[in-house]
Amino acid sequence: MEFRIEKAAFLQGLYFAQGIADRKSTMPILANVLLRTDGTERILVAATDLNLTVTSEIPCEVTSEGGLTVAAKHLHDLVKSLPGDRLNLKRADNNYAELSAGKVNYKVIGLPDRDFPKLPNHREVKFHTVDGVVLRDLINKTFFSISTDETRAHLNGVLFECDGAGDVAIARMVSTDGHRLSKCERRLTGGPKLMPGVVIPRRGLIEIRRALEGTSQVDLGIASGYLFLRTGPTVLTVRLTDAQFPPYDQVIPREHQRKAVL
Repeated sequence: MEFRIEKAAFLQGLYFAQGIADRKSTMPILANVLLRTDGTERILVAATDLNLTVTSEIPCEVTSEGGLTVAAKHLHDLVKSLPGDRLNLKRADNNYAELSAGKVNYKVIGLPDRDFPKLPNHREVKFHTVDGVVLRDLINKTFFSISTDETRAHLNGVLFECDGAGDVAIARMVSTDGHRLSKCERRLTGGPKLMPGVVIPRRGLIEIRRALEGTSQVDLGIASGYLFLRTGPTVLTVRLTDAQFPPYDQVIPREHQRKAVL
């Protein structure tokens, strides 16, 4: 495998990958980023911790086909330090990666790509183009009251519901830690039909919020127990929580003796 690529585009793909690669895992390969050509003038850059996955398909000049995995954080830092606007990466013997830009050369140890976990397939997922600003606002309004106790899976995330009614749907996010409860509704253009809703884990929401930074529109899809979020060449996949969210409607009073409107 050998390819030549724009440094800025490669860095963007590695930025998302190094945030998800799990350096504390007992599986060393989960700390690595997957680099693989697919027969086109693109390189696949991917990372996963088995619950979160990010993939980016970045244009490049492919000299030879193949694949390799390299420590994600280390590769990101090396590429960031390279001079110039373009760089060359080549797989050498014994799964080493050779990086070069100008007069600078690095040789980094890697692992074979055949040992990398299978990636969730987003090719056949039905995507809906939605307002990224609204989606981010829903998360911000409910994130603070998510339970941080990971043993309570049904509370360690937000319930995401959407009626999918027409062009402008009503989307809702609800979270609770057992003491506080937050419920936020917004009009979401192009929102999918999610009734009953899905529970998105807290860790996944952190990465979704990162992916939504500076983005006005994103593609959203739900399939096979995963949430898929596509922004440009990058697809973020979040494994949904397989747990029943509490019946929040029974907790919220329907009548009030006193009511404050802010």
